[in-house]
Amino acid sequence: MPPNPTFAPPPEDGADHWRFTGPHVGARVLRLFDDGASFATVTRYAPPDVAAGDPALWHLNHDDGDEEDLEEPELKAALAAVDRARDDPAAEPLSRAAMGYVNKLARTKLVAKAHLGISGVRGELAALEGALLAGLRKRGSSWAHEADGARKSWLHALDGAETP
Repeated sequence: MPPNPTFAPPPEDGADHWRFTGPHVGARVLRLFDDGASFATVTRYAPPDVAAGDPALWHLNHDDGDEEDLEEPELKAALAAVDRARDDPAAEPLSRAAMGYVNKLARTKLVAKAHLGISGVRGELAALEGALLAGLRKRGSSWAHEADGARKSWLHALDGAETP
């Protein structure tokens, strides 16, 4: 974890505050709730706006389709929870919580990806890449290694993509 991601530079005036690169983007996390648990991927990062007093945020896409934004203390807890789950995936409390989780999000209207616009497509691409990243790293893919810069270049291009 970077020493203090809360103090990253603020976004430029008028710029979309979400970034597809940044601390923990692509990381897998585990959110623990009173009624269960949910695995998710960090797909975006919003630097803090120090002048406005807004904290840094991280956007999660849960494996069950839910989404949420976390502040740094919540993210740290979710990162620690997934580390504990990796250390002991058969841990009884986690297994019981994960099996008991029920998605209560009411989905009344689905939007086709074609109607998302450039920002939505960027988000979908970043979420897909983030969801695949852990598996690519596990299998030793060169895509997942920061040393060659291919992933970083692609994410930077994705972040700045505009309509033709």
